Amino acid sequence: MIKSILALFFAAFLTVPAVAQIGAVASPPAVMSANAMAARVAAGFDLSHRGEALDLSGYSAAWDYVPSDCSRIGWETFASQPGKDIFSYNGITYTDEIGTPIYMAPPDASASGWSGINPLSCSGSGLTVTMSWDAAHSRWQSAVIETRNAYGQGYQLTYGYLEMTVTLPTPTGVWRPNGSVWAKLATQFATPSVWDEFDIFESYIASGSDPTALQTTFHRWPGTTPAVAGNVSAHTAVSTVWSGVVLDGLPHRFGMKKTPTWFIFYSDLSGSMIEIGRFPVISQQDQVPVYGQFSLFQYFDMTAVSHASTYAATLNRILMKTCTTAC
Repeated sequence: MIKSILALFFAAFLTVPAVAQIGAVASPPAVMSANAMAARVAAGFDLSHRGEALDLSGYSAAWDYVPSDCSRIGWETFASQPGKDIFSYNGITYTDEIGTPIYMAPPDASASGWSGINPLSCSGSGLTVTMSWDAAHSRWQSAVIETRNAYGQGYQLTYGYLEMTVTLPTPTGVWRPNGSVWAKLATQFATPSVWDEFDIFESYIASGSDPTALQTTFHRWPGTTPAVAGNVSAHTAVSTVWSGVVLDGLPHRFGMKKTPTWFIFYSDLSGSMIEIGRFPVISQQDQVPVYGQFSLFQYFDMTAVSHASTYAATLNRILMKTCTTAC
């Protein structure tokens, strides 16, 4: 749900280490026309399995990571970064619905526009992102963390299971920024691209909305070349909302299985890890790897929020499992 990208800073292109691929990548899948893709989106999420327990029999852990060392956070748009496990956006600015800028800070002070405020801190419990007001630049500042970068470093999986454990404080009034866990397809980094995004969960309050609601969403963003099969001329999205959710300030798990036929979404906010819903795999997505993203920022009008306020969320754990039997 990107509103605006005002700045993006690139490093020189260097030799790129290979991404850690979890599971095999088969030959390119068949393509789907834009009309067929639109029909699939219009059908929406399948909720017939909502409430079923997560079953990971036949899966084994391939990457189980607690981000407790901030020196291992790299730049999302820099190449050749030895010793980095996860990556932070650098120099990207989003906006809320009335245009208030929210700067996604880099992992160190080397980027243009650095404010001197570092939103990232690490401890034995994980990586904490703190959203705060940057008075010097009249903007909010936060961060976005990914499991791979634009140059192919990091971790991704083709078929298997992706899970992030995160801690979000209990929201107060309008001060409920969008803490979220996403999965994105690696086609974002291809040219011409067709950019698909799966919001495993997003937490925010829109005007008049249910303050106990979270949502899971599929997005397709237009590719760089209209002729790409399955491309769309404008952003398209479909969501499923789950209500009665209480963010209690404790760590919670959010996960997604990717099989050859389904993206299946899970959460433990109800007390146990159960299915939220599932979305069918579009043919172009079949053998394309996915990677994880954790973010903290606000889309909605923040004028009522005091600049003295801060909001912190912690990424406690990242887990990727591959299928030991057929997915």
